[in-house]
Amino acid sequence: MNHQFTNRIRILTIAIALLLVPASGALAQTTQSDTLDVLNYRINAEMIPESHTLKARALVTFKTLKQTQSAVFEMNGSLIISSIKAPDGRTELQFIQDRVNEMNVKVNLGQLYSAGAELTLTFDYAGQLATPEGGPIPDMRLAYVGPEGSYLFYAARWFPFHGYAADRATAEISITVPENWLVAGHSTSPVNAVPAATFQFNSTVPSAPAAASETPTLMQSPSRNPAPAKKSATATPTVSKPIPIATTSAPTAPPTQRPAPNPKDKRKTFTFVEAQPVLVGSFAAGQFINRSINANGLQVDLYALPGSEGRLEEFGKEISQIFNLYTTKFGQYNFGNRFVVAEVDDDTLQTYSAAGINFLAHKVLTTDRDVPVDLLAREVAAQWWGQTVGLKTFDDAWLSQGLSQYSSVLYRESQQSAAEFQATLAEMLELGLAFEQESSIARAPSQLNDQSPAYRSVVFYKGAYVYHMLRQTIGDDKFFSLLKNFYATYRNKNAGIDDFEALTDKAAGASLRGFFSLWVDSTGVPEFSAEYTIVRTKEGKFRVRGTVRQTLESFRGPVDIALESEGGKTTKTTVDLRGTSADFDLNSEGKPLDVIVDPDNRYMRMSDAIKTAVVVRRGIEHYERDEYAQAEEQLIAARKLSPRSSWVWYNLGLLYIAQQNWDKAKDAFNQALAGDLEPSWVEVWSYIYKGNAYDAEGPEGRERAVAEYKKGQQTNNNYNNAQRVVEKYLGQPYKRDRNSTGKVSS
Repeated sequence: MNHQFTNRIRILTIAIALLLVPASGALAQTTQSDTLDVLNYRINAEMIPESHTLKARALVTFKTLKQTQSAVFEMNGSLIISSIKAPDGRTELQFIQDRVNEMNVKVNLGQLYSAGAELTLTFDYAGQLATPEGGPIPDMRLAYVGPEGSYLFYAARWFPFHGYAADRATAEISITVPENWLVAGHSTSPVNAVPAATFQFNSTVPSAPAAASETPTLMQSPSRNPAPAKKSATATPTVSKPIPIATTSAPTAPPTQRPAPNPKDKRKTFTFVEAQPVLVGSFAAGQFINRSINANGLQVDLYALPGSEGRLEEFGKEISQIFNLYTTKFGQYNFGNRFVVAEVDDDTLQTYSAAGINFLAHKVLTTDRDVPVDLLAREVAAQWWGQTVGLKTFDDAWLSQGLSQYSSVLYRESQQSAAEFQATLAEMLELGLAFEQESSIARAPSQLNDQSPAYRSVVFYKGAYVYHMLRQTIGDDKFFSLLKNFYATYRNKNAGIDDFEALTDKAAGASLRGFFSLWVDSTGVPEFSAEYTIVRTKEGKFRVRGTVRQTLESFRGPVDIALESEGGKTTKTTVDLRGTSADFDLNSEGKPLDVIVDPDNRYMRMSDAIKTAVVVRRGIEHYERDEYAQAEEQLIAARKLSPRSSWVWYNLGLLYIAQQNWDKAKDAFNQALAGDLEPSWVEVWSYIYKGNAYDAEGPEGRERAVAEYKKGQQTNNNYNNAQRVVEKYLGQPYKRDRNSTGKVSS
């Protein structure tokens, strides 16, 4: 990947997260010197859906951190800046906008300013937001304006900002839209919608906004792409105080020119105020249907486009439960008593998190399968890890993305039996090992594209598993006390991995440098094996003596050994493994059947069974990105390792469905049904997808398709809402469209 392309496609997430949301990834931007600190944005923006146009004026107030005569801001390449005015609001400043490589604008301030100066620049700009062109991800939109619905994400850089994912600010943002539209966004003041027959930019700096009459209570949340607290606001400002504008005189620039409006085209303006510094500027707009769920003092406001509102209540209730757990585990939500969820299209990220709001793609909100608990729980967690506790640099992304993913594991644990939770851990282990050798957790943000399967595997899934190992190492009480302390200490501040390690040492009462060195700073995981002999004692009992071995010289830690015997009995012992081997000795009354090392998945580790699963996971990751040739290569390799694995054959079937290779899909699902039927849900979904393959052949295949659906119905397995899907296809034939292939692969 060349340097210019790398710089262009860097984003966080951050999640949240959204996300939140790297040094060489798709959402991060090149590191800029710390020359300025943005304090406040005042933005008037207008969406013109019919022409996919955004017009805006942004007043950016910032403080210089060192003596300077220039300032650099990040900016979407599809938006053309027509003028930048000096703090007097009249003088035109010289600037260079790079719309192709760096996505930034370099401004000559016209004079030398000393450190600590506060000034306001006025940016006028406009452009079409219809394709990914000009944005940070070449093949995915992060901002769109169109008649079917619109959205503007912070990561799209639709307004000029500095210091991606790190420089928080207060804001007043007004967005003008067609009269029959709603705008979804977070605000610390009530959203004010006023009619606007025509839209004009204010010619002077607006006065400080009237604040909300009440300070929001409940919890407060962080953004997927965190940022540092303002130096000028060391404490969270009260809502009754005006937001500072600048110490300079008010700009008096003329309104931005636009064609004469159609008098029948009535419009209205929504104004959003952020009274505490956050990563601002994420909104969705359209002819939304709005629903609210109130539970435990939290109001969840959900916005869906017509036809997508059917499951809003289910999503809202699940989100409310997630908030309740996180408030107990971590601390109070940071963004008042309101959380917003808004629908966006399928041409953007599946989810995106910002302060107080989460965006869900159409296909997520309208799924006919189970509510995607893992995804929702991870995105909500970004409100704590990423939006409230920010990152010093994107190299610290493990603190937001890995911890958000592990928070979702904690939520699932609260809903699951012990056996189900072990299955969740096994799934996370496989996902975390799929690309483990590509990079360490600490170096992944600088070495991997943050939109790649390898990045997600290392930072999200291996990252989450490392938090679980840390929990096992120091114990539940100390671990959850550590998370609360981390949240309280760095609330509305930025933290680095070193900061978290220091708090961990304090919580543990000992240095855990060896733990962080092995699992965060390095690559490689141990592969456990056991060699043993069985001796029958004079009393008729059994004694098992053996040696457990592992492959990493640097590994240190206690390792459990379990002996499974006839009668379903299990005996356990723990060895202190310091190096590559340790001896163990176990007694059993029943005949020994098997010795299992690390039966509770305490450590990330490799084994023969896990090797097959890891290859499958690689195939699934390629499949999710529509990289079908690579996916097939991995899945065929897994099939060679485990020919009777129903899970392998099932995923091959999904791949052939996606390629519309109906005969090969049917053959693959037949093999899945003739295999080991592990996991058990493979059976019902193989029947469903086999029926889809027959339906895809047209009316002549309908009878056989119905027969397959009925076989699925007879399993009585309702994993991921399988029975609802069966009823759907019994009522109407499957017709492949862009969202019809559900990728149920975990």
